[in-house]
Amino acid sequence: MNRFEQLTAKHLDGVATRNETDELSGLLERNAGAFSEFHAHFEMQELLAALHTPTDEARVDAVLNQLSSEADPFVETVARELRSPRFEQEPTSSWLERLLAWAAPRRITLAVCGATAVTLVACLWGWFLGPVMGEPTLAEVKGTDLFLERATERMAASNGMRMLAKDVLRIGTNSSAALAFGKERTTINLTSGTEFTLTSFASGKRFQLHTGTLRADVSRQRPFHPMIITTPNAEARVLGTEFTLTARTDYTWLDVTEGTVRLADTANPSVEPVKVSAGHYTEVAPGTKLAALPRTGKILREYWLELPGSSLQDLTYHPRYPNAPSGHDYPPNFETDTNWPSAFGTRMRGYLHPPVSGIYEFRISGNGQICLWLSPDEDPRNRVKVGQIVFTQNRPGDPGPETTRARQESGPIPMEAGRRYYVEAAHKYGSGEGVLSVTWKRPHGAEEPIPADFLAPFILKKGAKQ
Repeated sequence: MNRFEQLTAKHLDGVATRNETDELSGLLERNAGAFSEFHAHFEMQELLAALHTPTDEARVDAVLNQLSSEADPFVETVARELRSPRFEQEPTSSWLERLLAWAAPRRITLAVCGATAVTLVACLWGWFLGPVMGEPTLAEVKGTDLFLERATERMAASNGMRMLAKDVLRIGTNSSAALAFGKERTTINLTSGTEFTLTSFASGKRFQLHTGTLRADVSRQRPFHPMIITTPNAEARVLGTEFTLTARTDYTWLDVTEGTVRLADTANPSVEPVKVSAGHYTEVAPGTKLAALPRTGKILREYWLELPGSSLQDLTYHPRYPNAPSGHDYPPNFETDTNWPSAFGTRMRGYLHPPVSGIYEFRISGNGQICLWLSPDEDPRNRVKVGQIVFTQNRPGDPGPETTRARQESGPIPMEAGRRYYVEAAHKYGSGEGVLSVTWKRPHGAEEPIPADFLAPFILKKGAKQ
């Protein structure tokens, strides 16, 4: 979402500040195309609001007058049909219900009426079939150190307590609570040490996570009304997903389990927001680059069983390598200790997420033959060899003596926090117990196994050559 789209969304949601409104006005004055786009968004908002109100005939009539002047055939058809006598039904039936009743048997015709038709029908259908927007209520309150602050009043939090705009919920040690929304299948679980404010509820759910952690399972929200959660340095916009959000004074962590969440760095408005999809995370903190990264904690291991030979080239020149492994799994660290009954080869691939910027060193150890590659970025095509324990023969069957050459340590390699680096290790061993280990030295640190928190698996793409 660019800056114009951000400002438009905030204005339509009624949460834009005075400075943001002035900035939007300036953009509209300087750009005729932006004004047309804003006008289209505004008309859609007005139409949806009017159609969803059973008795607001004057407002619907004003919207229909505007729609009738549009050049798009579908929009003209909608306006004409809404004015027809067939919609003069009981007053309890909303305009939207009447429109959908008319559109249902014509859905095939509408689908081919152009982009405007598809957009309008999708928005109307989403509005009508969207979740029941239940009021926020405290549920599953556990512990005794939970308090709700409302204006100047401070009260103990309890199950069933309704939260109002500007209410602040403070959760102390060994306590937790959940926020439920009636019939809407949305829950927000708040852990101990969390401070949380319901900012508003009139135009969509608006919350502030001052500090602590929440885990949310959010049903699909109505069009133009995403859930928005702000932290001290970020803003998350949610339409429907499952995620975890953690906040501190200058730090925000987002981990998405299902769906997509858009996260913006509010401390640096010039930085483009990122979309974080399932299985990915991002963080906003001083000195880090805002990017969606694969969730850490594992590394991909592929293995080739019943593959004879003891040279690494017996693996890399075999017809089954690299696209036909016997299987794969996800070890929690960068080492293996296997004891397969037949000769085998393995390849471990993933991404390194250095916790701090500085100089790192890597070391490989184990039995058999091993090679370690590291890329200066996340692209596997840019990998370079940084360590090896191999024989010098060119390929299996070539004549000449075999001499083991070991370069187990990589030497100094600069890396930056907030970036990810592709890493790969190949290992060939005969039958029996095979051991491979990759360790590192952090800046000003001792040699250690690479912690799982700083590893993420390479993502296998179905059908693609690997």
